[in-house]
Amino acid sequence: MRSVFQAWKVIPSIFALVLSTLTLTVMNPIAVSAQVKGLTLDFAAAEPTSYNHLVGGGRWNSGIVNTDIARSLAGDQFKCGDIVSYLSRFEMDNSNSITDIQPFTISSEFNFDLDTTGQSGAILGDVLAVTIDSSDSAQIGNGNSIATLTSEVANGPLFTKGSVLSAVVEVSNLEANEVVVVRMDVKIICDPKLSPTGGLQAIFKDAKLTFKNGSTPVSPAESINQGVKTVPLKELNNLAIPQLSLVKTVTTGACPGVKSLTVLQNTEVRYCYAVQNTANAGGNPAAPIYNISEISDDGGIFAEFNVALTGLSDEDGDGQLDDLAAGATANGEAAKTYNPTVDTTLLNTATVKGYDSIINPLELNATDSATLIIDVPDAAPINL
Repeated sequence: MRSVFQAWKVIPSIFALVLSTLTLTVMNPIAVSAQVKGLTLDFAAAEPTSYNHLVGGGRWNSGIVNTDIARSLAGDQFKCGDIVSYLSRFEMDNSNSITDIQPFTISSEFNFDLDTTGQSGAILGDVLAVTIDSSDSAQIGNGNSIATLTSEVANGPLFTKGSVLSAVVEVSNLEANEVVVVRMDVKIICDPKLSPTGGLQAIFKDAKLTFKNGSTPVSPAESINQGVKTVPLKELNNLAIPQLSLVKTVTTGACPGVKSLTVLQNTEVRYCYAVQNTANAGGNPAAPIYNISEISDDGGIFAEFNVALTGLSDEDGDGQLDDLAAGATANGEAAKTYNPTVDTTLLNTATVKGYDSIINPLELNATDSATLIIDVPDAAPINL
């Protein structure tokens, strides 16, 4: 049987072994993810004159400010319903920090203002598309990267101070010695009853490494820590706003007529319609209105009818004369004869509609009425 003294002689050896293990643990901690190095991020808008705002576009190319890209935008460069194209540039070097994790995936968060810094009326309200344009000369690499819009959430009510649209874009298959440019097409949405002032901001808020070596998750996702990048859209008092209005009159002669007219039964009358697109009361310039409908008149107590318009143009380049240019007026006429058997007051309302854009368009409507008083003479007395 081992003596108490012998047992105590063993204890220091055990203690030494435990201490040695603890020392090894301290000297060799579990590896944690280090900040990604060798990746450079940039954010700008496509230069406004370089693309069609109805469909979005623009390229980073050489990255020349005011030729290829813009660091700041102005309201007079856009109109309600336009697409603003933003460009995010990802450049990877050939350092071990990149080669050790390639191919990898970056998840980026963008914020777009859902209210202006001044009077409400315009927002950066919808991310329409996220693409990588292979024709952009700035792109370097094998071209197998993919950009995906993984989330789009409005944080707060539209046209309300402090509300933002948060969009998350994932870019995969990033590799060493590549440059990848991602384009985001964001629509300007307006309340046509308001005249916005102040500005809006697009913000590249954050970027994180989410996958490495293809499909290996990085958990928790590792922040790239390259700082917030902002592109302002200023001077919204100069933003062009489509202003659809309709004026309806009635006459027995040439148009235009009057708002109320008295005639005898069986008298031919002419309804006159003027569809206008003019500057609003707040001073913002007008913007084109697309795909204008025919006039739809409810006919009052009589049958409804439609009226074609003249004076429309092709503003969107689709080969159809169905748009109303900024500041323009289109006209229509309809001849009618009514034969009621009793005195009749006929109030009928006309409606026209159009759209602020051609992608995810906002419908614009206008209505107006005219009154026709139809006098039916008393029947002549019968002599017996």
